[in-house]
Amino acid sequence: MSTMPIQTSFSQIADESVYGTKIRLYTFDGKSVDHSLALALASLQQSEAIESQLPVYNAVIKQRQSKVSDLGEVLSVLAEAIGSMDPKDNNTSKKSAINSAKLTHANDLLARYDIKPLDLSGGQVTYKVAYYRQADLQAQLDTESNDLQQNMIQVQSLVNKRDNAFSVANKVIAKENATARDTIHALGY
Repeated sequence: MSTMPIQTSFSQIADESVYGTKIRLYTFDGKSVDHSLALALASLQQSEAIESQLPVYNAVIKQRQSKVSDLGEVLSVLAEAIGSMDPKDNNTSKKSAINSAKLTHANDLLARYDIKPLDLSGGQVTYKVAYYRQADLQAQLDTESNDLQQNMIQVQSLVNKRDNAFSVANKVIAKENATARDTIHALGY
């Protein structure tokens, strides 16, 4: 079934009447259908349209999860640097020696997201620099985490809408089948 917008025509009312009520016919993808079938087809089409959007949202979530993880790793390197320093001594000539490979890796992670690299000086960083960079990166991590939560809520909302649309289609079809079965049974066939 295509995911093109549904084109319905409400102007066509059939001359037939059921128990004195005129039947309204709808045009769905160029075919004339009754209300129940139009509702079922529209619900299925809505379900398919939502399903086609989910991979895009999932890719965004995966990307944000990766960024949150990487920022967390960078923050752990900075926490290690800060933990080995004296907060009262901000003398730039007194630097805490921390693992140069960890700082290089942290800068590589930051480069993935076009974030300013950590200030390095011989594999060492001052307490003041590390502390302020930690605060800056924590703010970015918090923002990414909030955006990730919003994306996850949007995906859950889309999944709920998709499931609801599919459920409506199933209920309408089941009701139509039950009505047809009861009618055939009542006629004695």
